[in-house]
Amino acid sequence: MSTQLITITESGMCFGPFERSRCFHIEKSKVYGTIRNYGVKMVEFLLLRTNDNTISNKILEIWIVEAKSTPPRDDNEIGAIRDKLINALSLGLASALERHPQFKSELPSAFTEISLSQVQVKFALVMRDHPESDLEQLEETLEKELRPTIRTWDFGPNSVAVLNEALARENGLIDATP
Repeated sequence: MSTQLITITESGMCFGPFERSRCFHIEKSKVYGTIRNYGVKMVEFLLLRTNDNTISNKILEIWIVEAKSTPPRDDNEIGAIRDKLINALSLGLASALERHPQFKSELPSAFTEISLSQVQVKFALVMRDHPESDLEQLEETLEKELRPTIRTWDFGPNSVAVLNEALARENGLIDATP
């Protein structure tokens, strides 16, 4: 049996390929379609990954990925990104907890087979053509905006990542071959 793969093109970048069972294209999902008219904004996708921080310690992470072609210009745009990331966390967990049972089959299988209490979350903002020298300050700003959510859920200290296209490629979010 072959593994089904998915790629997601957004903001001039091609994410993936990812195993379909580990990637939830939440922005294009039917469950999101039922709530989008209520002013709910959404990120592109959720990705279940294994973080191998040691040989014997593998940590499951759900990457919540928002893609932008340009950096946020002001506090309102940062706030909009924060809201999208939190909305995706909420809708992803609501789906896993079957709060929208009519869409149970839409959630990829790997998301239904994990223990949610053991998963870490990584809020990721990926910007195309953004200088690496500007990423750290933006990451600090976004982390500050997400701090209440990170602390409420007791996520780890490295729960926010702001990446440009090159760093996203290094982190396996974008295929290494252009």
